[in-house]
Amino acid sequence: MRSRALVGLATLFSWYLTSGMIAAGLLWFGLFCLLNLGSAFDAGPPVFKVVFWAMPAALSIAVLIVGNMVRSVLPLAPVREGSLPLSRAEAPALWHMVDESAQRIAARPPAQVRLTADANATAVERTRLLGLLGGERVLYIGAPLLITLDVDELRAVVAHELGHDAARHTRFSALTIRVSYALDVTFRQARAGLRSSGWLRAYQQVALAPLSFFASVYNDTVLPARRAHEFAADRAAVEIVGTEVMVRALHAYHAANRAWHDYTTRILYPSLAAGVVPDDPFAAFAAIVDQPHYRQRLRALRHGRLPFVRKNGLNPHPSLTERAERLLGGESTGASNSGVPKSGELTLKPLDGARELASRLARRPEHLPAARRRRTTPWPRWLSSIGESTSAEQLDRLLRAVARLAPGERIRDGVAASLVLRFVGSRRQELVQHEAAWGCRMTPREGERWLAEATTALIQRLLVAGGLLTWRVEWGAVVVGECPALGRQELDALVSAVLAGRLSGAELRHRFVDLGLDLETVVAPLGFVPSAKDRRSAQQAETPWEVEAARAVTGVAFACLAFTAFTHP
Repeated sequence: MRSRALVGLATLFSWYLTSGMIAAGLLWFGLFCLLNLGSAFDAGPPVFKVVFWAMPAALSIAVLIVGNMVRSVLPLAPVREGSLPLSRAEAPALWHMVDESAQRIAARPPAQVRLTADANATAVERTRLLGLLGGERVLYIGAPLLITLDVDELRAVVAHELGHDAARHTRFSALTIRVSYALDVTFRQARAGLRSSGWLRAYQQVALAPLSFFASVYNDTVLPARRAHEFAADRAAVEIVGTEVMVRALHAYHAANRAWHDYTTRILYPSLAAGVVPDDPFAAFAAIVDQPHYRQRLRALRHGRLPFVRKNGLNPHPSLTERAERLLGGESTGASNSGVPKSGELTLKPLDGARELASRLARRPEHLPAARRRRTTPWPRWLSSIGESTSAEQLDRLLRAVARLAPGERIRDGVAASLVLRFVGSRRQELVQHEAAWGCRMTPREGERWLAEATTALIQRLLVAGGLLTWRVEWGAVVVGECPALGRQELDALVSAVLAGRLSGAELRHRFVDLGLDLETVVAPLGFVPSAKDRRSAQQAETPWEVEAARAVTGVAFACLAFTAFTHP
């Protein structure tokens, strides 16, 4: 334990010393070039060209390193933003599991248990004085894990995290996490945040070379120890739950991450970018997971092999495959070792009150990324309309194109479905041309595909209004419409007939009346389809001040170079 502490202290000291020397050297070089621009210009184009790119690169990287050095000195956030503290009265079953696991592996119980919105769990120690002094321990548990893991698998996850505290890994991590974070952020900002290219990027990579060498030494010194901590925490958890349950928990953890990632990136966040969010996204996720066809795919993923992702770079965690194979003594982590039945329905026994705790987190608006405008919708209604929202953009564009060809129609009030279908059948080319003229560049084939998708979305909306179609989410967040009265092939044939203009007004009305649909249903744009600008603003995070400073220094350096080139005799 004492050797780990010395390694942590040495790593922390070496980061500040090395990064400070590199930043000082780059600043000296940049300022030296700045003060001798005239001499560089007199030396000829080759020398001035080197200075032209090297000076801004050195100054920008120096500012970036200094900024991250300052950031690594600042106190870390006391708790994760958006996390929800759970008292013993609010979560008695969870706290009982935590206390029991801590007692069995001789770990210190955490002072707080907090719920987060990601599919992960971690135990941290809120240290002081750059991690040199201990502090309060906090256990973070992701709400998606409460929904998708059974009680034994959740106990394995909790025991693993408490195993870190039992072996005092949290103190070592507190010392080294600042270095890991600073290195990761510095390289990421230099690669993407500075938005450089060409020769400037090449010279910036040269300026980062000494720091890259330090990162490689850091990898060889610290990361093996931190990865060994993960294996040790797994062994501690095995003492409580056994090897089979621990391996099963690794499979369940992988499946939970995959399901939550698909749900958030393909359904929840696009809807959030559009300004519409469910009042309880976790209840909606739980409803999707509970669907039989979804559970079948979830069972297959839990039963299959874990993915092997080689952990290069600064990631301290070994892959799930490595962890499972280490627990099994080098055996394969295939279906025979997953601990999941090979056939039958996936049945889980979750922790008592787990889903109610997840719903409690949904009441905190900061658990989701910020949106420019937001309209909260009851989650069952939101879930039943996600199929419409996925095709809303195509249909809204069609309705606006119809309104432009029929000036008397007010698109905001909606138009009758019969009018839209008649336009599609009789004025198909005009609709495509008008849409292309309004800034939507597309080839004739793309225009035909858009019109087919929009017409399909219109008919599906009529089927939903008539109570004949419901939406379901399949594995991979694929939204599928279920309509017993009109199969997929019949729907495609109906859309083709409408597009080809083979249905007259009376024939079209008769066809839809047979399905029990009213063609006079007024269809209006959903109105919450985000523009490209809205999508970008919802996805962009606030630019760190050190990146802004590095960009400003780069601009000033180029301005000085340009001024020298035009004014030097």
